[in-house]
Amino acid sequence: MPSQLLVFHIDDVRFGFSSIHVREVLLAATISSAAGLPPSALGALNLRGEVVIVLDARRLLRFPDKPISHSDHLIVVSKNDQLLAIRVDRAVELLEMEVIDSPADHIPSTSHLGHQFAKLDDELVQVIDFEELLAGIDCDLAKNTRLPDEIEASR
Repeated sequence: MPSQLLVFHIDDVRFGFSSIHVREVLLAATISSAAGLPPSALGALNLRGEVVIVLDARRLLRFPDKPISHSDHLIVVSKNDQLLAIRVDRAVELLEMEVIDSPADHIPSTSHLGHQFAKLDDELVQVIDFEELLAGIDCDLAKNTRLPDEIEASR
């Protein structure tokens, strides 16, 4: 049975996760530093008056850090009724794809996040388990996160 997946890139590697959690995709925006965030977080942003913690998919997926670029995308997701943004190199598209179990000869370094794949063109897209990706992230962090005064004032 096909699943609707949001496909995104980190470097030249394609990943996807179920679109059921996705609220919107944005171009990279100004991210403010905030105290008390987990190591996977880049900071927070004000999204239409709501504080949204921005997580770095590179850190979550164990890729090397790279500075944020104007061409990066933020995938806004909902977990436990809290919005989070996940920074990726590029969100590609939303596709209906057939999900299969991992081929025996293809064990990715990110296998801790799922063993399923979808085929796109002649390439496999690793389907990330959304809950595993965000395991250990306290979704209530945003409620206690204070943005810098100039950004807070625009809320």
